[in-house]
Amino acid sequence: SAKDSGRATRAVEKLRDHPDWQVAVERASGRHGIPVGTIIAFIEMESGWNPSSEPMWKNQHGKIIHGKFTKEEARRAGLKLYSSAHGLAQAMGFNVPTYARERYGAFRNENPQLNLPAQPDLYNPLTAIDFAAYHLKEIVSSVNHLVDRRGAREGFKPQWKLDPGADVTYLYMAYNNGAYGYLVLRRYLENPTKENEAGLTWFQRRKQHDRDGNEILEGVARARYARRVSQIASAIEYTPSSKRTA
Repeated sequence: SAKDSGRATRAVEKLRDHPDWQVAVERASGRHGIPVGTIIAFIEMESGWNPSSEPMWKNQHGKIIHGKFTKEEARRAGLKLYSSAHGLAQAMGFNVPTYARERYGAFRNENPQLNLPAQPDLYNPLTAIDFAAYHLKEIVSSVNHLVDRRGAREGFKPQWKLDPGADVTYLYMAYNNGAYGYLVLRRYLENPTKENEAGLTWFQRRKQHDRDGNEILEGVARARYARRVSQIASAIEYTPSSKRTA
C-alpha cells in the first residue's frame, strides 16, 4: 500500500540521517545473516526508529503510561508493568540477559571505539540494532529446534521451519510472538479450531477490536501486523553505505 511504501521510504531516510545506524545495520546483517531489508522493516514497525521508546505500565485506572521506573518507583506509584519493550528494537527485558551472556561481549570487542558499558544498554541504537539481528537469528534456531523435537506431537509442520530468507511475515511473527508463540499461532491460523485456539499463548487469546470494530484475538491482530511488516520490507529500496553519495 502507499502507507507501507511511505514507511519504507521514511525508514531508509532515517538511516541516511544517521550514517552510523546504517553501518550498524549492514554489520548486523553480515554478522548474523539477516537481510538488511528485514532488519530495517522490523525496527521501523517496532519503534519507528525512536531509540528512547520506553516500557509501558498500567496504572490503577487501567491507563497505559510510558516511562522508566524502578520496581520500587512503580510500586509506590501503583503501576504494573504492561510491556518491558524498549529502544529501537523494542527489546523485552527478559531477553536482555541472554544477549548479555551470549553475544554482548563479542559486540563490545568488535566495536572498541564505541566505549560501550559493561552491560548492554538497549536504548543505545547501535546495540539495539545488533540485538535485533542476533535475537531473530536465535529465534529462528529455536523454532527449528521445536519443530524437530515437538512437531510430530504438537502438529508443528516441517514447512513451518524458518531461515533468514524466509517470508518476512513469518520471521516477524516469530520475533513478535517468540518461537513457541509463532508455532501455535501458525497452527491456529491454518486450522482455527477451538482446540487450537486453546493452545495459543495467554496474550494471543486476549480479545481486542479491529479497525471495523469487530472482536478478534490478539494473535490474529499480530498476524495481520506481521503482514504489514512484510509489505514494508518488500517496498524498501536500499543503497549500501559504501555506494551512497552525499
